[in-house]
Amino acid sequence: MSAWKKRLVWLVLPVTLIFFDQVTKSLIRENLARGEEVEVLEGFFRLNHVQNKGAAFGLFSGMEDGYRELFLTSLGAVALCLVIFYSLRLRPNDALAQTGLHLIFGGAVGNLIDRFTVGWVTDFLELYWGDFHWPAFNIADSVIVLGVAILLIDTFRPRHKGKIAEAQGERDDIAPTETEMVAEAGSKLVESGRSESGEAESDVP
Repeated sequence: MSAWKKRLVWLVLPVTLIFFDQVTKSLIRENLARGEEVEVLEGFFRLNHVQNKGAAFGLFSGMEDGYRELFLTSLGAVALCLVIFYSLRLRPNDALAQTGLHLIFGGAVGNLIDRFTVGWVTDFLELYWGDFHWPAFNIADSVIVLGVAILLIDTFRPRHKGKIAEAQGERDDIAPTETEMVAEAGSKLVESGRSESGEAESDVP
């Protein structure tokens, strides 16, 4: 399988995540009123329909309307560009890093779809313990956090030479290095010298 076909296969992950993220958000909007709660595991986990106009876990929700939407949309677009750029710089078989990047990509797209379609991000998963309440979140937020965690793990693992492909993307026929080219040229010169020497000897009576 060529390098670009492998990259296309990787897209199955974010597309699947975006699908489930949007389906769950749609179900929450259709079946739970804003602020309505449904206990799943009493004392620990419940569904809570929250219309989040900020970033993940309610960050930047206090910003002024208009500026907040522009800021968060721009931030999401820049993040997506960086994820795509870095993913193309890596070999498609670099499984750990590619998994983290595609998780972040899927989560970011899922929340951006909300901003463009309904004007806010639908959060509905809430963890709590006694008086402690973690801000409501959704599947997209979860996979973004998971993706960042995977990238951090990948950052601290032993690195290997040749993991970063050329900026244009990995090619099946990787160009030879300068050392290999010099060695090949030297080998051809030696063979040429031997050939000429042999011809000269054959001309001697």
